[in-house]
Amino acid sequence: MEKILYFCAEGMPDTKVNDVENCRIASAFRNDNGEKIFLEVSAGYNHTFNGNKLLKSEYGFLVIEPGSCYYITDDHTIDDPNDSRFLPPREVMPDYKYTKECILKLVNEYCNCSFTKIEILHEFSGYYPLEGRRKYNLSNDFINIPARNKAREKIFNEVAKEYFTSIYRKNIQEKKLSLAKYRRELEDRRTWSVKSMDENTITLHSYAYDELITDEERDKTFEVIY
Repeated sequence: MEKILYFCAEGMPDTKVNDVENCRIASAFRNDNGEKIFLEVSAGYNHTFNGNKLLKSEYGFLVIEPGSCYYITDDHTIDDPNDSRFLPPREVMPDYKYTKECILKLVNEYCNCSFTKIEILHEFSGYYPLEGRRKYNLSNDFINIPARNKAREKIFNEVAKEYFTSIYRKNIQEKKLSLAKYRRELEDRRTWSVKSMDENTITLHSYAYDELITDEERDKTFEVIY
């Protein structure tokens, strides 16, 4: 039976390293002992020295920063990232490339798990391992729906562009604003972000200039059909 561990892409978009779709990823999960763990890993350099002389630096190795691998205690008197953290022998692991295979091996070996594969999810999946300071969402309990993810992404990239740019154009014409000044907003500049998502809707917020959109128009909820 397939046992998937989901990670959330935490780094900048389009930062694929080896076969991992993002340069920094994070997850919260329950291990085989029932212990809850938070883990964030990233791609970094492995430096080779001869004494104090740097011989070479290679990018694409697995890095775990201090405070990025810890048990979740649910005890608010305990500072989990500092007091409950545990790390493999080295924060930069020369035997572990930043690949899905090596990340899976590390999780199973050091966190006492038995996952069979990992998947990297982006914002339209709705999976966020940590919301706020103490609210954790465990990968074990998350249901990934690829069709819904694609529908949300299409709304964000295509439907929302048509909706918001039509409002911008209306205000430019009515207020007789300079078309050249706002050309980027109309053509290639994304001026909205995800405000919230639920099972059936996605709400987007425009942060365009005040003269292009009213406060009442800034938030738009779209129905997600898939």
